[in-house]
Amino acid sequence: MFKSFKKLIILSLASLLTGYALTITTASAQAVPAPEPGKALIVFMRPSSYGALNRSSVFDITSGKNEIISILRAKKKLAYSVNPGKHLFMVIAENADFMAADVEAGKTYYVLVQVRSGVLKARFSIVPISKHELDGEEFRKWDKNTMFVGIDEKSAAWAQKKASSIEKKRAKYIVKWNNKSADDKAARTLQKDDGIVVTEQARRPTPTYLSTEEIIEVYSGKTYTGESEGQTWQETYRPHKTLEKALAGEKAKITGVWGGYPYRATWWVKDAMLCADYPDDDNDDCWKVERINDTQNRFYSQKEPGKSEVETLVAQ
Repeated sequence: MFKSFKKLIILSLASLLTGYALTITTASAQAVPAPEPGKALIVFMRPSSYGALNRSSVFDITSGKNEIISILRAKKKLAYSVNPGKHLFMVIAENADFMAADVEAGKTYYVLVQVRSGVLKARFSIVPISKHELDGEEFRKWDKNTMFVGIDEKSAAWAQKKASSIEKKRAKYIVKWNNKSADDKAARTLQKDDGIVVTEQARRPTPTYLSTEEIIEVYSGKTYTGESEGQTWQETYRPHKTLEKALAGEKAKITGVWGGYPYRATWWVKDAMLCADYPDDDNDDCWKVERINDTQNRFYSQKEPGKSEVETLVAQ
């Protein structure tokens, strides 16, 4: 395939009121960011795809103001840097829900944004993930199935426009929070001991490769682009006749352009790898595929071990 390895810029910082979110500029940044010196890091994750069309707006209300962190969408997670000490967070959708936190510098904490059915649209809860849960299979699935995102640039504008509605919703639901017993509040509080010190080795993620079915879903009928030898290439993966035939290894067509020159090839899936045959050159290969984010994939060549390449989805 006509792809080339790109060095990816991982993180940039954007300040945000009492805390700030770490803005992930490329998805290879699925490694857990390190806390800033003297800070704690809280990772808000929303692993469920249920209610995907409904936004969950996460706020830091520690100061008494409704300071939006970001709008968190399904299958995403957000790293938020805060000062050590006590905090209060809120999530708003059809309802409002609250969670307290008492965090220590140098530690990384995790919070689950849960979705459930509402009257007209989804409702959300914000729940601390305890330290012992971080070793569980369920958490590993949440972590695997969510991708880091940065601040939604439209979040602040939306929060400003909806300030009155947000405040009314907070005022209505904070009463329920204030009336909780001490035990109930403790169960909804991120405790100091829930945080972990993540080693540098642990911060580097092990690639999670797409399955055969996922490769077919990600590529069938899609167009991707990249660069090779200073030239831009673009490939369209024609769909197979049926899913059953695709799973059986049937080949389908690729139409591509490299440096302005058109070409044709075939693609198929074998043993959870994307394979391609280019009749006019020696680029035939099979690749394990890592889904970086919604628009990018990273390939790991089987023909040239150690070689990995990146491509980007072309908007349809």
